[in-house]
Amino acid sequence: MSGIGFGMRIAQLSAIPADAFSGPHLGAILGVVQAGGALGEAVGPFLGGWLFDRTGSYGSAFMAAAVAVAGSAVAAWFAARPMATEDRGVLPAVTEQGE
Repeated sequence: MSGIGFGMRIAQLSAIPADAFSGPHLGAILGVVQAGGALGEAVGPFLGGWLFDRTGSYGSAFMAAAVAVAGSAVAAWFAARPMATEDRGVLPAVTEQGE
């Protein structure tokens, strides 16, 4: 399961920021994304061990991981929302035909 989850993460690691923030600063944005991932990878094992020592179970560690994943998904969803167009100042309308 870890391999499947990590494999899915790799594909989206640069795709989501590129869709939401394409432009000349994409490299810096991808650097911040990588740094955030590295911070989570550094803190996660420590937090999991600490929670296990405190509670005697990995349930709290899995709950903390689930909250972090859900927060990441929500942040990606907000970042990928369509922005208002500059020339009209409104979001483009979606018709029933998907145009």
